[in-house]
Amino acid sequence: EAAANESRTVTLRAQLGEVRFRISPAEAEVRVNGQSRGKGSQVLSLPAVAHRVEISLPGYATVKRSITPLPGLEQLVEVSLQTEAEARAVRPTRWT
Repeated sequence: EAAANESRTVTLRAQLGEVRFRISPAEAEVRVNGQSRGKGSQVLSLPAVAHRVEISLPGYATVKRSITPLPGLEQLVEVSLQTEAEARAVRPTRWT
């Protein structure tokens, strides 16, 4: 006997979570997984999987974070960039 062939269509929807970025200075660029998502403070709906976030602005130390948005729960990512000189000043010094 021949096996019956059956076809089904399944629609998958990504589970999204809201991430509110509060960024200073406002000109700083927000990148998610290497793609520019604009500048400054904003709210993004992102799939509920781990993402690499990078906040950068020339003359300032870049901040890198990992986030995993959660459906139904807004997350806050608050970043105040430091100038490169400020960032160097707060790094721990080695004692010899």
